[in-house]
Amino acid sequence: MVQSIPGDKAAPEPDEDTAPEAVKLRQAFGDGDYRAWLREMVVGEMDADGEITVTVPGTFRRDYIKQHFADRLYQLLREDQPQLRRIVIEAASPERRQAEG
Repeated sequence: MVQSIPGDKAAPEPDEDTAPEAVKLRQAFGDGDYRAWLREMVVGEMDADGEITVTVPGTFRRDYIKQHFADRLYQLLREDQPQLRRIVIEAASPERRQAEG
């Protein structure tokens, strides 16, 4: 199962900004960074090796998140999943973004 962090839309769906994952990210990173960098992130399931893949739209966003948020993101994910060993942050391909959009 893939877990998508809810984002902002013109007409928000009920509870989209109150999902536990979104609330946790907003508290940890602040509303501005959450909206600018993290709200469109998709967090995958942990594999047998303790690795979670996080997918974000675009290479620029991927690189920025790796540089500025990866360590704290790892800590947050590990709070809920202590067996986590590593996160991998990937850029979604344009084809994947079109299919999901």
